[in-house]
Amino acid sequence: MVDLVMTNQLFRVLTANVEHPFSSSDHNSVRFSVAFERIKSGTLEGVQRRYLWKKGNYEDMSHYLNEYDWAYMLSVNFIPTISGGIL
Repeated sequence: MVDLVMTNQLFRVLTANVEHPFSSSDHNSVRFSVAFERIKSGTLEGVQRRYLWKKGNYEDMSHYLNEYDWAYMLSVNFIPTISGGIL
């Protein structure tokens, strides 16, 4: 099993650690922290951010991830990055 933390802004993910299993699961959990900017109160009055999940190109994402050299990535002792793949 592979756990992924996906982002389009690499340096926003500050840490990613494998933790103890959650509850009675036999799979470890992944704890990660993300840097974000605070928005001043009142600057977004009446604006609500909505993610357009239905417009995601999941077929291309799946193809790109299937073509990636996971054997190499999992054989190294650091977290390499995948860049420039999915637009």
